[in-house]
Amino acid sequence: MATDALFTQSGRLVRRMARILLARSPGDRIPRSADLARDEAVGHGTVQAAVRLLESLGAATVSAHGAMGSRVESLDYPALWELAGLGPLVCLMPLPYSRRYEGLATALAQLLGEARVPFRLTYLRGALARVEQMLAGHAHCAVTSGLAAQVAQGAELEVEAVHDFGPHSYVSSHVLYVRTAAAQAIARVGVDPLSTDQCELTHAEFAGQSAQFVPLSATQPLAALRAGEVDAVVWNADQSALVADGIATRPLVSPLAAASGHTRAVLLAVGSGPAGRLLRAVLVPERVREIQEAVLSRRQEPVY
Repeated sequence: MATDALFTQSGRLVRRMARILLARSPGDRIPRSADLARDEAVGHGTVQAAVRLLESLGAATVSAHGAMGSRVESLDYPALWELAGLGPLVCLMPLPYSRRYEGLATALAQLLGEARVPFRLTYLRGALARVEQMLAGHAHCAVTSGLAAQVAQGAELEVEAVHDFGPHSYVSSHVLYVRTAAAQAIARVGVDPLSTDQCELTHAEFAGQSAQFVPLSATQPLAALRAGEVDAVVWNADQSALVADGIATRPLVSPLAAASGHTRAVLLAVGSGPAGRLLRAVLVPERVREIQEAVLSRRQEPVY
């Protein structure tokens, strides 16, 4: 969308106005031209030229209402994002170790691409680690489970749930993997400190029992189980194909496991940031699920 007009004084004001409009919805009021001129130390004519430039680029339409200021009639959030100079939209994802995660990444990449939003998907293990990196300004949004999102919001972190992609969009379920030799007397249970879901579900499943919780440093907790370092571990049921001889699975029975939060993929953004409105505008949860299901059923190859 680069144009010589953006290098004029009114063009430079467009960047500031684009950031203001990213925080608005159609129907909202924006500051009066006189107030913008005062705040930005420019002339009234410069503000009017900036508004006309925004409209000519298709980023917004604004109607003037005299002393009451102006009202936003329509907004093109991808265009505003580009004009605001915010760079690629960075989304933090779980490590894509399952076909389900690959389907989710494929859906986000495809839909952001179709909406002409420059983006970059990056991958980081641990839901709260992803949230912390987002809040530190290293990303604009993060994918977690619904359970991890509740934990983050319960800790009063400034995050908002932009989209909930529904049950089984994050994992099909979690189950208990058990060494059959220790099935009748589970003494050591693996806990992955970086996985909010795994920690929460494990402690709920073994509440009131005498099992010892063993921190796992392995990237894949199932490896510790196969090595006999622990007797049981709660983990993603999508990995059940990796179960070796001598390991069985059991359904989880805690009330926390019965709820769907740990199976739902949720897209989080900074509560006061501009990414939330952009993502609401360009991502339709039903389309995300359609693409994810196509990848899961192998009707579509994962591309992200």
